[in-house]
Amino acid sequence: MKSTTIHYIPSVYVYDVVPSVMALSFARGDDDSLTPSQYKVTCGYVKRSKKTTVSVADQPIGFENDTYQIYYRYLIGSTWSQWWTYTGGISVKSDTTCSAYEFCISKLVSHDNVNDSTIIARKTIPVSKDGQSAVQVSLSPSAILHKKQSDDAYYVVDVSVKRGKKKNTSFGMYDFSLPLGVDEYTILQPSDSNGNKNQVQFKVSANNVPTGEITFKVSLDGVDYEQSIPIKTVADGIQGIQGLQGPSVRGPQIWQDVAEGYKFFAGNSANGDKYKDTVYDSSDKNYYSCITTHTKSASSLAPSNDSTNWKVDEKIEIVATSLLLAKKAIIKNLIAEGIQMYDKDGNNIVFDAQDGSLTCKTGTFDSIKVQNSELTNINLEGSMRSAFQEAKNSLEGVNCDNYIAETTSGWALFGATLTGTPNDIGRTIKIFAKNGGNLDITLSNCTVYTEVGKAITGHFYLLGRTYVELLGMGLNGTFDHWQVMRRGVFGSLGKCHGMPIGVLAYGVVEVTYSSSKWSINIDYESYDGLTLSVTRLGIGYYCITMPSSWKFNSNGIHVIATPYLPEYDTNGNRALARSANVMVTNIDLVDNKIYFSCADDDSRNDQSFFFEIKSRSELFWYHLETEKQS
Repeated sequence: MKSTTIHYIPSVYVYDVVPSVMALSFARGDDDSLTPSQYKVTCGYVKRSKKTTVSVADQPIGFENDTYQIYYRYLIGSTWSQWWTYTGGISVKSDTTCSAYEFCISKLVSHDNVNDSTIIARKTIPVSKDGQSAVQVSLSPSAILHKKQSDDAYYVVDVSVKRGKKKNTSFGMYDFSLPLGVDEYTILQPSDSNGNKNQVQFKVSANNVPTGEITFKVSLDGVDYEQSIPIKTVADGIQGIQGLQGPSVRGPQIWQDVAEGYKFFAGNSANGDKYKDTVYDSSDKNYYSCITTHTKSASSLAPSNDSTNWKVDEKIEIVATSLLLAKKAIIKNLIAEGIQMYDKDGNNIVFDAQDGSLTCKTGTFDSIKVQNSELTNINLEGSMRSAFQEAKNSLEGVNCDNYIAETTSGWALFGATLTGTPNDIGRTIKIFAKNGGNLDITLSNCTVYTEVGKAITGHFYLLGRTYVELLGMGLNGTFDHWQVMRRGVFGSLGKCHGMPIGVLAYGVVEVTYSSSKWSINIDYESYDGLTLSVTRLGIGYYCITMPSSWKFNSNGIHVIATPYLPEYDTNGNRALARSANVMVTNIDLVDNKIYFSCADDDSRNDQSFFFEIKSRSELFWYHLETEKQS
């Protein structure tokens, strides 16, 4: 309530700690270092009362006549450090092990004695750091096939050691484990001739027959990483007997689609089977391999785990070529680098998935969810909606840090921050407060404008059982503010809500008489915080002056006034038995003045009274819109 009063009413103040940031995050670069190297954090406070709000961006030492002090501490592992006196900006370095900082306002005591009983406000800032990049060790080729010979043989293997995206130019601490038959190894230094690769040369002496694995082990930051490649010897021998031609794999066919009388082969070359049949059972979603040659009939049992004709195959390896031609294929899990689909004539590509990008030129998508996408040239048939969301879970445009407990009275801190980004320009969000609880939502880097054009900063309020629809405003990629498009009651407990009308100001004019002197005071609230004043023009005759910036059209305003005890006669005597009537005698919309007269008979009396000033313009436009809609 704003007041130009002669009475002094002490205020009760509430303090909030306001750090310069709400969280700190260090990112891991390609060279494995954390960036930035440090953050500087400052801390201020906000002082609030019923009538005033004072914000101080940075307050390093005692304030409010040395009554309060800001302190801080940090969290290492699961233990908080001792509280320290805050004397200015704090540098949080990337090489520290702290995971959180906490600021508080406390009664002025030594920082050694700060405790919960002396803390009146606090704020915690989490500190997060990216983990160290993974180490990848690879050897090429993936295997060595050695042919026994009478001369020494040498094999060169490329060795790659990477941490994240950064390739190590040297091995550091390394070791090789060689199988029997591999005599020695030599490190070849990177050069232009080998493409600056790390290479190792292995020697197999004449007539050796090595078989086993070559294991490379490298130690980085005290951790061992290993990678192995097999080496196998192929010795000359006697030409073997020509074997039988193996059967061809046929299928998988869908078991339910195969007609009776169809012969399945088990792939037994000794019995002359030309095929090895595989099927897919659509009833149990399993693949089966034929193990007994048989003909499908009405009495044939479907494939199963205990069938004498079939066995379950989890993986059926059929072909691994650059091109696979098939009339019909059922693939449970498809992993592919590219997929193309042509139209029915086989001339035009209508579905193309290549290089991580998807293009679809025709088709119908049903029951899909689209997120974080940009839509162009959309022809909408039917309707679209933006659902109301209860203000207790994560919302579009709202970053929720905590879960709100529903309340039935008072104001509940939402534990959320309403933000605005360029992606929110044109976005509509609808929020409602459930039950009887009221919500206090913190605003971050944005401003919400109410229906009457008043700029709201710091906090946005929503009454219980009401909803609000917000529209993100901005131009040229710059978010400006959230605009309140409408408010309303969600699930009314009554039968009607009435019509909208704008209250410009309300309050009380209090008249007192003391020591042969009349005093008059106005205590009020105005919708935009501007100043109103009152003047006593004579006995029971008063004038309220509204702000000059308030401009009214021909519809003007609507004023209500009601008596408020006590009443005084012309001699200043308090008359508790009577109550004068209060009348609005004139409204001057040129000078923005409203005149009041108080009387309980033919003569005027001084009288305190309540007043309410409403804008009829809001009501006028409401009726105009209603007429258009009807």
